[in-house]
Amino acid sequence: MASTTDYINLTIYQDESFDETVTFESSYAIEDNKLIARIAKDYNNTAFTGDDEAGTLVAYVVNNVGSGYTDGTHDLTISGGGGSSGAATCVIASGKITSVNISNVGTGYTSQPTVALPGGAGSGSGASISLIAGEAGSLTLNAIASQVTSGDTYSMTLPASKTGALDDSFTGYWDIVAKDNVSGKITRHINGEVYLEKSITKQGAFS
Repeated sequence: MASTTDYINLTIYQDESFDETVTFESSYAIEDNKLIARIAKDYNNTAFTGDDEAGTLVAYVVNNVGSGYTDGTHDLTISGGGGSSGAATCVIASGKITSVNISNVGTGYTSQPTVALPGGAGSGSGASISLIAGEAGSLTLNAIASQVTSGDTYSMTLPASKTGALDDSFTGYWDIVAKDNVSGKITRHINGEVYLEKSITKQGAFS
């Protein structure tokens, strides 16, 4: 489980990139799970300004950074999920996945497609990437689950383009949910309220 309280509130700053890291207890192996973190206006996923676009690839989750892969930028192989035209790349450094970029969100996705590293990524092991299809009424956080000796971490981000799309009156909820890769057991590790700090001066004012 997460090493902090299981109820944590988040503050998002409008028009600024969001970045938050949750540390798990050393006894909990997040590499044995798939985790997803989402934000919604309410528990019924009522639509709000800034919704993800349904049917497109809106976020990535690196469930396991893996080890022993060939460094560089690699095109991911995407199949299934009911959609088409989705495209993404991953960056590997020191044999591990460090970031993912969705270069084409595609259309018509109704579920998570299958994602695989290409042959050019070498003969490493353990890597697992999920690409998340948008659902009306929720924002999915990009995330990387990293394995460290002092406790695994789950680093979540939202770009400024998505925080800037949130309506001034937005308040909501969020959670982190895990699915065990073997048993399929679902566990909600953290949930809490989401607060929006509104902005007047936009980032673009400095360009």
